[in-house]
Amino acid sequence: LFENAMSPAPGTLSSQMALLTGRYPSNHGVTYANWRVGGHIPVLGPQVATLAEPLRRRGVKTAAFTGAGYFALPVGYSRGFEQYVSSDDETLGGAATVFGKALPWLEGHKDDSFFLFLHTYEAHEPYLDGRFVQRERIDARDWKARNEGRADRGRG
Repeated sequence: LFENAMSPAPGTLSSQMALLTGRYPSNHGVTYANWRVGGHIPVLGPQVATLAEPLRRRGVKTAAFTGAGYFALPVGYSRGFEQYVSSDDETLGGAATVFGKALPWLEGHKDDSFFLFLHTYEAHEPYLDGRFVQRERIDARDWKARNEGRADRGRG
C-alpha cells in the first residue's frame, strides 16, 4: 500500500516513461512540451535505457500488456520487452482485457524470474464505478465517443 505516491508528470506520456526509465521527464525527453515544440511525437533516445532492457539482458523474462492509447505510440515504451501487447479496442484498455491477455503469459512464466508491466486506463476520469455505469447504461464506446479529442487537448 502506497499512502504517499506522487507522479513526476500530470499525464501518461511523460509519467509512464519516467516509471519505465527511472528518469524525470525533463531528462528522458518524452514530454507533451517536446511534442508541441518539435511538432512531432518525441521518442526516447537510444542513450536512455528502460527498466526492461537490463533485466532482459540478465535473463529476466519481460512482458508488457497495456491499454493502448499513448502506449500504442512508437515512443520507446516497448523497448526491452520480449512481449509487448497493446490492446486498442472498445474496452479502452480496461483491466479485464489487459489482465485477461496477461494471465496466460503469467501462467507460462510463473517459475521464471520475470518483469511484468500492466497498464490500464481505468484510473482515468470520469471515475465511474460499475453501479453508475450499469444504472446509466454507459458502455465504453459511448464514453469514448463523448470524450474524443481529450488527448489532443494535452490530457493523458
